[in-house]
Amino acid sequence: MDSQNYLEITVGVPSEETAEIIEAVVSDLGFDSFAYEDEQLRCYIQAPLFDQDAFREIINDLAGNMEIELPYTVEQMPAVNW
Repeated sequence: MDSQNYLEITVGVPSEETAEIIEAVVSDLGFDSFAYEDEQLRCYIQAPLFDQDAFREIINDLAGNMEIELPYTVEQMPAVNW
């Protein structure tokens, strides 16, 4: 079932404050959980809900406004029957 397939998007961030800003902005895109650790923000979303173009635009806008780099990766998480 596709609704059980999640993506983990990991964003390299310089601080927890930056992570909190990203969380606030991308939560409207359907992300349902976040975890910050070691200058990385992990964002979780159901695969069918992920709009990569919208996410990329938000990250690029934030990076430009803050004059920093916000590299990110997208990985499919294995389906787990909780």
